[in-house]
Amino acid sequence: MSGSQQLNIEPLTCTIGAIVHNFDLSRPLTSDQKHALEDALYKYHVLFFRKQNLTPEQQRDFAFQFGQPYVHPTHKHVAGCPEVTNFEFGIDVNPNEKPGADTWHTDGKFLVNPPIIGMLYARIIPKQGGDTLWVNMVEVYKQNLSNEMKQFLSKLTAEHSFEKNYKLPINSNPADIEKYIKAVKDNPPVNYQLICEHPHTKEKYLYTDKIYTTKINELNKEESDLLLKYLFSLVNKRPELTCRWQWNENDVCLWDERTTQHYGAPDYWPQHRQMYRCIHLPYGDEYCSQERVALAGSDFQRQLVFSRVEDSARPVNQRRLSIISEVYYPIEHEESRYESTINEAPVQAESNKRRRQILFTVEPIIISSTYTKMAHFRNIERIQIMII
Repeated sequence: MSGSQQLNIEPLTCTIGAIVHNFDLSRPLTSDQKHALEDALYKYHVLFFRKQNLTPEQQRDFAFQFGQPYVHPTHKHVAGCPEVTNFEFGIDVNPNEKPGADTWHTDGKFLVNPPIIGMLYARIIPKQGGDTLWVNMVEVYKQNLSNEMKQFLSKLTAEHSFEKNYKLPINSNPADIEKYIKAVKDNPPVNYQLICEHPHTKEKYLYTDKIYTTKINELNKEESDLLLKYLFSLVNKRPELTCRWQWNENDVCLWDERTTQHYGAPDYWPQHRQMYRCIHLPYGDEYCSQERVALAGSDFQRQLVFSRVEDSARPVNQRRLSIISEVYYPIEHEESRYESTINEAPVQAESNKRRRQILFTVEPIIISSTYTKMAHFRNIERIQIMII
């Protein structure tokens, strides 16, 4: 990374967390910087950055360098920037709405394509309280489970539900009710392996949490409830597997959503606290095995290498083929040789024309070792293809 920002990393604990000193997240990352940050994130699981100065657009743009920022269907977001969720609580903000992140959890586990990275930016910090804790789920798996239990859990899958965590508030207005009903319909329960393997490090980790996981599919209800209660208890069994961050204003945190859970202490109430969050959905994974797809179009024709994501943390039997590109203009037409559902790319804002967007998704199919897809595009700069 000669001539650019270097990573000055100070481990926070022996098992999780590190501080990256003197690094400006508002500046675009070089390829070397991006990979260095990813490697550090996979090693330490949580990275902290002091004294940042980000607009919501800059936070969103930073997120785009690592994944597709997720627009939450029910959370409040920053005006004009739906990819950035606004978590703001305090008696002067809304005396009837108290903070609700005080349970160990992983964000977005109800999604078909769950997040890979989370990002918090501290905007307003109370004088006392409001810390956030993270736990290393790789070490929870390694240190808290016997070999026999690991073998048993590796054969099991769990269901995760949007509805378990998100309830319709009493006295909701018609618009909120409609939004909630749509969110429930758009996010049916999904199933994941209880024990997953990280696609980069190949480390195994326990993938379940108290706010989204509803049952273990292979067990009856009594067995499932007992086992889940035990697994949930492992998260805070050993404090040495956690780190705790006392926020200053303009701190930023990045964490691996796959290998950690986090807990937001609500002890600052009724003081005012405001945090901006982005969670990043995966594009593709260049470190994974490569495959080829043939593309043809009015402006584009060549063989293309794409990344096949071999991440076990995906819904069981729900693989999809997606095409991602950097586009100058919205897609004007599209075709497919196969009979599949094609979703048109969202129209880009003027300032957002070069950002990565999913162009279309082929509905769940069986992917063979080679798969040829004919697609017609216009105004394409670069195309990256992935299986999710």
